[in-house]
Amino acid sequence: MTTKEQIKGTWKLISMEVRNAEGELSQLFGDKPEGMLIYTDGHISVQVMHSDRPHFASGDFSVGTPEEFKAAFMGMSTYFGSYELSGDEGDIYHHVQGNSFPNESDRTIFRRVEVSGTQLTLIVPPMLIDGEQKGVELLWERIE
Repeated sequence: MTTKEQIKGTWKLISMEVRNAEGELSQLFGDKPEGMLIYTDGHISVQVMHSDRPHFASGDFSVGTPEEFKAAFMGMSTYFGSYELSGDEGDIYHHVQGNSFPNESDRTIFRRVEVSGTQLTLIVPPMLIDGEQKGVELLWERIE
């Protein structure tokens, strides 16, 4: 059984696997995605992004080409909210308050969580990515 004490802390993303129903691997955020996961006593914050997103030529946060804005948005996923553990199997429910993908805000999402030593794995059930259902597995390493 996974406990809050096991998952509470700060985690660095080690790897991210995205697979379709046939088991084919794709790279949603490149071959070396970066990310941080923070669990407190009851809150969560997640950031995952492509490690080499292009900079805006203007250097201005709000002035970019459509391509620059698309690459910035498509190259990252972030959300925050609260969480609760449920059951003996490592079920975790993230109650998302805000999400970089607006369709995922104000809803609860399910994950399977596995903790082994200093590593934590989050297994995401199949979801619609690039027009097909794909499952995601994220491996995190405790840094704090």
